[in-house]
Amino acid sequence: MIYNNSTKKNSYSPLMNFAKKVFGRKCYRASSLFYDWAFKKDYIKMYTTEIKSGEVTSMIQTISTTINKEPILSFFNYISDEEYKGAGLVHLLRIKNSKSFFVPAVSNQKLSSMYEKFGASKLNFYWFKRYIIPRPSIISFNYYLRNKKIQIYDAYYGINISNILSESQINKICMISGFEDKEYIKWRLSSIDNKRVFFLQDNENGATIIAVLGKRRGFPIIRIIGSNGTSITVKKLIDRACKLGSSLGVLACFVTIPANQSNYLNQDKKFIKRDEINTYMKGHISSEGFLMLCGDLGFEEQFG
Repeated sequence: MIYNNSTKKNSYSPLMNFAKKVFGRKCYRASSLFYDWAFKKDYIKMYTTEIKSGEVTSMIQTISTTINKEPILSFFNYISDEEYKGAGLVHLLRIKNSKSFFVPAVSNQKLSSMYEKFGASKLNFYWFKRYIIPRPSIISFNYYLRNKKIQIYDAYYGINISNILSESQINKICMISGFEDKEYIKWRLSSIDNKRVFFLQDNENGATIIAVLGKRRGFPIIRIIGSNGTSITVKKLIDRACKLGSSLGVLACFVTIPANQSNYLNQDKKFIKRDEINTYMKGHISSEGFLMLCGDLGFEEQFG
């Protein structure tokens, strides 16, 4: 079955029940709010297999958009019920038969080998985590209890911080990343309207990062899902995002960046490299450090 923007709202139940079973009852995929948002546009599709009773036995999700005039199709959240392990083979065939594809995060080594056999190459993306000591401040009071809007100019670091994406910031993301559909960026980052997406920019050189505040497995975190700039400027912005996270009571920062931006993070022992995650691409599409916007990175934090 295909779930997309033509799916009726009262048809989500099999998908939600399956998500609760395989990902946990509190996962964002088990929330009707997520599907209400996801299917407002035609960017996301979800493919499932079912048994005769209508119960879902496997799932894969896709996002389709265009980067630098090249269509890109990403695949993520591929999973099957343990009782029906072979049910997901049809999804692997869908990937295999795609002219080009992007898989943002793979921790299963058998799947990694499979994607390589399908003609994909491993991309040099690094994954880090850093633990943070939470120090809630007046900023957290305003964020959680008032209107949730944050606009800060940090004169010491020369960094602007905002959780309200302006038209000029969206234009900048599109220009840097090669995303041609501005509406996609608006939908991906600001249409949920819960003010959890932060845009940080270094005024001196224009370097930027996109951070998402939310919960992962019930713990408050901040996640970096997009970045542009040199290794040293990106590190500076990530450090500032960690400071922001600390003031908002988070416990950890999760970072995903391309290898050419990772040198200074590698030198900082506070950032722990996570080697178990791989990223794959079949085709020749580049989007600087914003390629993860083609996947679901940050969804859990936005809906958690």
